[in-house]
Amino acid sequence: MKSKNLLPSDIDISNRLCDSRFRSFETEMVARNIVIMQNAINPDIWTPFSFEEYVNRCTHRVSETERQVLEALVTGGKPVFNTSVVLEPGYLEKCEGEKYKVTEKFLKVLSQFVRK
Repeated sequence: MKSKNLLPSDIDISNRLCDSRFRSFETEMVARNIVIMQNAINPDIWTPFSFEEYVNRCTHRVSETERQVLEALVTGGKPVFNTSVVLEPGYLEKCEGEKYKVTEKFLKVLSQFVRK
């Protein structure tokens, strides 16, 4: 399946997106949370979301680190201070003010976790 046709419902999150090209547990966790949130909103479309919507959809206590990871997925850089991983920019885009939107680049990473 081409990544541009990938839907939230296509992603298998049972393995928690381990060993992804993100190479960072925190980034993989945030990516997984995005997929869970998108499936809850509408499994057939990727929907822009705010940090507040992310917080409200998560079942755990969201940390400031998760906001930093979201920003690093937009602008690039280290997703967390204690890592050697440096993300390229462009996995997410900002739209409608402060909303995040998944990009083709993000979907390419997720394409390695398509349900069989």
